[in-house]
Amino acid sequence: MPNRRIRLCQLTPSLWSGGTEERIARITQGLHRSEFDLSWLGFGPAREALTERAGPEVEIIPVARHADDGIELSLIPRLARTLKRLEPDILHVHNWSTSLYGIAAARLAGVPVVVFGLGGQNSPEEAPPQRRAVMRALSPHVDVFTAVCEFLGQQFEKDWEAPRDKIRVLKTGIDLSVVDAAPEPAVVRASLGLPEDAVVCGAISVFRPVKCLPDMIDAVAAAAADDPRIHLLLIGNPLGVSNESLLARAHQAGIGGRFHLHGRVEHPADWLPAFDVFMNTSSFEGASNAIIEAMAARIPVIATRVGGSPELIDDGHDGLLADMNDVPGLTRAVRRLAADPELRQRIGAAARARVERDHTYGAMTQAYVDLYRKMAAVARSQHHRASRDLWTSAQLFAAVGQAGVWSRMRARHP
Repeated sequence: MPNRRIRLCQLTPSLWSGGTEERIARITQGLHRSEFDLSWLGFGPAREALTERAGPEVEIIPVARHADDGIELSLIPRLARTLKRLEPDILHVHNWSTSLYGIAAARLAGVPVVVFGLGGQNSPEEAPPQRRAVMRALSPHVDVFTAVCEFLGQQFEKDWEAPRDKIRVLKTGIDLSVVDAAPEPAVVRASLGLPEDAVVCGAISVFRPVKCLPDMIDAVAAAAADDPRIHLLLIGNPLGVSNESLLARAHQAGIGGRFHLHGRVEHPADWLPAFDVFMNTSSFEGASNAIIEAMAARIPVIATRVGGSPELIDDGHDGLLADMNDVPGLTRAVRRLAADPELRQRIGAAARARVERDHTYGAMTQAYVDLYRKMAAVARSQHHRASRDLWTSAQLFAAVGQAGVWSRMRARHP
């Protein structure tokens, strides 16, 4: 057994799109196949362009799930059967939407080590009491908690009552060579029909409610009222926020003629050169891939002071921060950067230096390799899990049942 490869299985909310999924693809690509036997499960269909980025020799397993918002308890035994077949040493479960299913299924399947990670959340609101009860029942069945920023690490302590010595903050990293290989700005702008002299603000994002894109539109429109060079560019695909609603908001705000909407792109780094100012107006972020990539491309970032974003940006030095939903504050930041190309260059250079120091692909991959090696040694210990007694198991499955009850009640009385 000591000589066989480490069997590692990832479970993500989807195999289609999202910051967590892109990060897992990058991590998986960097794991040497001579040391790791890899599988990746996710809910819904798989997008080939995403899973290909994970590299060869990864068993991709889409898991069908109903589209409603309720808790689908039948997923737990289905996942458990898959895990029994795979026999992983380590299951790494990512984000709240997979937590109940993955951790309970791992317990049923006898997976030796469970790692649970947070990369973000869909709301800035605190977890309700019912959800915290489930989190605290799941917590004893997790060996290590991983977070992409210190803010989310603290959430584990608060919501899950996780011991601090079981929490690891593993910073997101990106491949700088991919960012540096992007086309020239003039080429990208021409392909998007942007004027050569435009000051282009905006984002590459999934259009979710948490991104607060109406705030971005209103702020850029207010700044553009005084500066005809300012344009707004949004690149991405709608998921809960329609293109039509964004177009209507832009026209209502008076920037319709300078609002550019482009669909999903497979390689965001190739499109970053279109921007003079990158924006993130979310109500919550973990450690945004998009922010880090823009900083690596030497583009000054304006972001809201939420979640882990203040850990990425030193306000006024390598980016600008504004409060959540503070449209006047966002407007002032846009005006400041639009009017001062030297400031944009200075902040962009500092941002690149920050990424080179804290967010490289090599450092991220090595941090995960070190964690997985340590957990594999734990998995192969004959005495592991001795503390997971019948009482903690009973608590876990009582919480699973209670979650199903809450889900049905919410469906009947929304």
